[in-house]
Amino acid sequence: MKRYKRACERIGVASAAALIMVGCGSAAANAAAFHDQIENPHTQGTATPSPGPGGTDTPAPSPGPGPTGSDTGTPNPAPPTSAGPAPNPGGTTNGQEAPGTPPAGTAQNSLTLRLTSIRPHDTNLDDTELKSVDYCFNSPLVDVPGPTSFYLQGYNSHADAQSSQAKLSETDSSCVTARFQAGTPVLAYSVATVGNQAVRNVQEKSNMQGSLVIPNNTSRTGRTSAPELISITPDKTLDKATYTFDKPVDSKGADAMGGGAGANSGTQSGANPASPPSNAPNANPPAPQGNQLGSTTPSTGTSGITAPSQVDPSKFGFYTVNGDAVMANGVVSKQGNAVQVSFASGSKIDEAVRWFVQEGGVSDLQGQQNVLTSQGGTTSVPDLTGVTPAGPAVFDFTFDKSVKNPVAQDFVIYTDGGTPIHATAANTTDQGATVRADFQRAEDYSYKIRGAAVAPQAVALNDVQGKTNTVGFVPVDTPNTGALGTGPTSGPDLLNVNNDAAAGQATFAFDEKLAPQGPTGSQPAFYLVTSDGTLVQARSYVSVTGGTETSNQIVVLFNQADLRSAAAFTVNANTVTDTLGDPNPIATIYTSNS
Repeated sequence: MKRYKRACERIGVASAAALIMVGCGSAAANAAAFHDQIENPHTQGTATPSPGPGGTDTPAPSPGPGPTGSDTGTPNPAPPTSAGPAPNPGGTTNGQEAPGTPPAGTAQNSLTLRLTSIRPHDTNLDDTELKSVDYCFNSPLVDVPGPTSFYLQGYNSHADAQSSQAKLSETDSSCVTARFQAGTPVLAYSVATVGNQAVRNVQEKSNMQGSLVIPNNTSRTGRTSAPELISITPDKTLDKATYTFDKPVDSKGADAMGGGAGANSGTQSGANPASPPSNAPNANPPAPQGNQLGSTTPSTGTSGITAPSQVDPSKFGFYTVNGDAVMANGVVSKQGNAVQVSFASGSKIDEAVRWFVQEGGVSDLQGQQNVLTSQGGTTSVPDLTGVTPAGPAVFDFTFDKSVKNPVAQDFVIYTDGGTPIHATAANTTDQGATVRADFQRAEDYSYKIRGAAVAPQAVALNDVQGKTNTVGFVPVDTPNTGALGTGPTSGPDLLNVNNDAAAGQATFAFDEKLAPQGPTGSQPAFYLVTSDGTLVQARSYVSVTGGTETSNQIVVLFNQADLRSAAAFTVNANTVTDTLGDPNPIATIYTSNS
């Protein structure tokens, strides 16, 4: 099931005081939750994979399926041996628990019992059966004490799914068959994770949490992880059209408007999809319209993940060659990747040359809204033809005709995770057909940009009539000299840890540039695990390195003796964020001492 809950709802804690410290509710509720944590120590967090081996103390982990082949996991935390208060659990990633400090007496995990492979074997979305995934370990198993401790993690770091049940495999003694609710798009997730103490082996050792990339996953089939329009099949005799996206769309829930060809609502021919009346001259830039794209400041990583599970036909439309926009008036059907919508009788569908879906027309099975997207040919009004980087925080949007009166907020760039970011300023250049748009702090996240779009009324044709542009989406390629953003999620994925025991510090390197304010919370949720399985929390962190430049590394301080015996390093979820606010997932890196 989808799980987008606030951090306090299912967090593992060390004490009732810790619950009160993180503000998780009333004293009675806190006490009850603390009692539940003592009675049920098997609800610890999950891990996401390191994108690849590397660093001084990071030998290649056990190979696994998928692009990375990484096997990462976080040992079940034990009380820290270093001085200082018990660590505040690091919050959750999309409802998954970050590893807190378990109650005294909790059994240590074995550093040798790890997740080794993932086998999805029920991916049919058209039935009502629970979806099954095999999680296999490096030792025969005898028990599954944590049947709901198996997860699927999306490429977009705001999406995951939790198992509803799990049992020992009937065909492989080293595997567990985890079940997810019917309709869960297993292959649309990028990573499979398992929580601490979910299974036990024949030696009565519990597993450490870990993760692997799901083989043959389709978490990013397009430029972004959000739904993108890829083709159109019109039925001109019945005034219908089928819009096909690059991933399955959510077909649950009521549609935003009445379905069927008989519906009589919707915008008629000649209307601008942003706001009626039709393509009127915009000698003065119009005020933002209700269904234009968001604010003029960069998005902070929400990525449309809280979208309702419905199809909104008022976001579907087409343009005639004259640039007149015609909007759909109902949903006929929706199945798999396709949505069929209807248009009013006499809508000129036989004159359609360009098709589009505005943001919010559909959401995928993880709840992420589509990007502003289009398909088709040219019209007599400005059509977007390309977008190129023009500086550290600047992009040039080029149209096929001379334009005027650009409206900054209607120029949008999209990250790999599907997050829309709106321009803060836009001006035409000497060439007339190009608009140079500025994006706040884009130099810190430009390597993440995968596409760009213009909403309706972004520009006007530079003539007397001044008709406004069509909706357009184009791919964007940005320089990425540091090979950043290569991990399996859109958040900062831990790449490696450089252990400098002589200096008493370890440098954690991630695949994203980190927010310059550094780790969240009052106490850094960075840990090492000694060779005997003891969890040691970092004393503090020094800085996000890189001087005035945003960096993907952070220097963390430990005691020298603990660093010399470190078998693994781990970081809690939500400990750091990238420059757009996407949090890191839980991750662990193993050393030669493991």
